Amino acid sequence: MGDGTKERESALLSVAARTGAPLAESKGSSTGPRPTYTSVVDALPVPVLVARGDRISYANAPCAELFGLVDANRLAGRSLSGTLEARVVGERAKKDLLLWLLEGKTASEVTSAAMDLHCGDKDIEAMTVTRRTFLVDQETLALVTFVRTSQSGHPAAPSEPPSGRISETERLGSITQLASSAAQAVNNPLAYIASNVTYSAERLRYISALLDEGSSMQVDDPRTLRGLLLPVLEALGEAHVGAGKASQLIKDLRSLIEQDTAFCPVDVHTALEAALHMAESEVLLRARLRADLEATGFVLGNTARLTQLFLSLIVSRAQSLEGGSPQRFRIDVRSRTEDGWVVVAVSDNGQAVAGLEEAGSLAPSAGQPALDVGATLDMCKDLAASLHGSLEVHVVPDVGTVTTVRLPLKDSSRKPLLASLTPLRPGRRTRVLIVDNEPLIVRALSRLLKADHDVETAGGGHEALDLIQHSGPFDLVLCDLAMPEMNGIELFQQTVQVAPDMGPRFIFVTGGAVADSFHAVLETLPNRILEKPVQPELLREVVGQLLGTRDAVVPAPRA
Repeated sequence: MGDGTKERESALLSVAARTGAPLAESKGSSTGPRPTYTSVVDALPVPVLVARGDRISYANAPCAELFGLVDANRLAGRSLSGTLEARVVGERAKKDLLLWLLEGKTASEVTSAAMDLHCGDKDIEAMTVTRRTFLVDQETLALVTFVRTSQSGHPAAPSEPPSGRISETERLGSITQLASSAAQAVNNPLAYIASNVTYSAERLRYISALLDEGSSMQVDDPRTLRGLLLPVLEALGEAHVGAGKASQLIKDLRSLIEQDTAFCPVDVHTALEAALHMAESEVLLRARLRADLEATGFVLGNTARLTQLFLSLIVSRAQSLEGGSPQRFRIDVRSRTEDGWVVVAVSDNGQAVAGLEEAGSLAPSAGQPALDVGATLDMCKDLAASLHGSLEVHVVPDVGTVTTVRLPLKDSSRKPLLASLTPLRPGRRTRVLIVDNEPLIVRALSRLLKADHDVETAGGGHEALDLIQHSGPFDLVLCDLAMPEMNGIELFQQTVQVAPDMGPRFIFVTGGAVADSFHAVLETLPNRILEKPVQPELLREVVGQLLGTRDAVVPAPRA
């Protein structure tokens, strides 16, 4: 037995205590050998499985019964996310499952909301799913437990006859797998952000102690102080780079999992860049990734579908490279415009797949789930068709595979953005009002702008409207969209009623998916929109461009 036997049995036995399920009587005596964790799992009367990453390694009999299987061994080797995605019922449950999978990437223990699951072939039952990690001989495993929240199931709706098309469930299942992989990539920048910020804080406290008048180690030479500060500046610079990478990945991830909204013009270049950012960590394990993005313009669709189409194609090509190696393989992504169409080609130099139109599963690199090439291509063809386009696959023997997507270009209905505004008080410092219900965001944005502008702040829409009416006018209003009581759009609409000239002076800030009602208003406005987390350089650049203060900053008055 490994040294972690007691710990893993403790983790497993705690499942019984949490669920109120007594363990079955053990065959071994109290003085005999301790049971393996598989025997403890088998003894639990509730459905339990053990997973390595996203692969199921072991399951007990109640778990097999839950999924309509006679033999629990048939679950071994399956994708955990894929198995659950095939069983959840309803849009809400699909979103709850996606959140549970994403949280499980970083949390040691996470429990889902109650979700309706297909149990066997007949009933649907409401269940919560708990994932708890534990160590076995230096390897991290996950214990997944299913607990019924309602004992009365209801019959499952009759399944629709196969149509040859990819169902919405399969599309959302694909999104979950893609999003899980992309979310994993955020961990690297977060790791060196945390390390560098901690190091910088410790060094600054040390330097502050040296500068204390009562310190026995006084620093009199500025060169010594500069030498102490240089490593701090370097660490903060690396943390800043990491914050930018994490911010971009989160933004891209949000574009992938946002609600399947009504169609509108979507920027092709932005969707392609988002797909490339999210695919990078997966692709670089197997191939070099090269991009040549010449196409600009818009297609009619929504961001989630377009991003999923490109990301699925790139990741599927990477995972199909058996024994992938960056030294041997490459994946090229190219885009161009051609006679009113945008053309995106994803190619690789791997071995051509014989009979691709009849392809089944390929075995990708060790530790990765098997890729159903045929299903992925079918889904991508459906996504392209839903965007009024097409997808073609060309296999060149001994050369590789080229997948080409053609989508019709569409004029953007968005009004041209404002280029600049006239300062209300020429020759004097410009006034900026920051509106957000999150105090820490207000303080952070104030720090970035107060050196160049007179900044006032409001913690909500009502307070901001009062300031605009009684302390205005302001040269610029930096306004969050999602706020309680009065949101950013409502503040904008009430402001233009009392001060029409203030309308163009709003910059909207959003931290997530924008509601359809917001979209309808924003599409008619020329105002700028910034996404959180707002990069400091971008914020200063946009504010400076609008107010014409980038190159001519009026100094703050002396105190």
